[in-house]
Parts: sequence; structure tokens; C-alpha cells
Amino acid sequence: MFFLADTIVYRINVYLCQRHYPPECAGMGVEYRKIVGQNVRTYRQKLGLSQEALAERAGMHWTYISGVERRKYNISLDSLVRIANALDRKPYELLK
Repeated sequence: MFFLADTIVYRINVYLCQRHYPPECAGMGVEYRKIVGQNVRTYRQKLGLSQEALAERAGMHWTYISGVERRKYNISLDSLVRIANALDRKPYELLK
């Protein structure tokens, strides 16, 4: 019974979210993820760091760094700041 209720709630949420955002807004964050991912990789390689070393400096798991570089994750502001600090950069530099 709980599974059915959860499924119904999920479908309602998806429906409401699709109605809330116009179709032209779908995928807007993908371009920003691409920019951030490319910049993280570029700055990491300039410092000669592996994904594991960057993750250790940022207090994160290396698979998360890999996912950010591959545009898999919609990165939070907190994570952006932690990664920027680990790269000795300002957060806005990862968005340019």
C-alpha cells in the first residue's frame, strides 16, 4: 500500500514540476554544468592533481569530482566553494 501511495505522490510531484517550469527552461543548467566541469578539470590539471587528490583537498569523494567534471551532478553552492578553495581559486572563476 505504501509503495502505491509513494508512486502516486511521485507522479503528482513530477506533473506539478513539469507544469511549473516552461519547456524552454528544461536543461538550462546543463550549459553551466559543462562550464564548471571543464573549469574544474582544467584547473585541476594545471595544478597537477588527480581527481583523488583534489577530492581529498576538498573533503569529498573522488567519484563526486569525476561526476562534476563529466556534468553528471548539479553542483551545490557549498560544493562549488569547497572545490574552488581546493583549487586555490575563487568560486566565480569556475563559472566563467
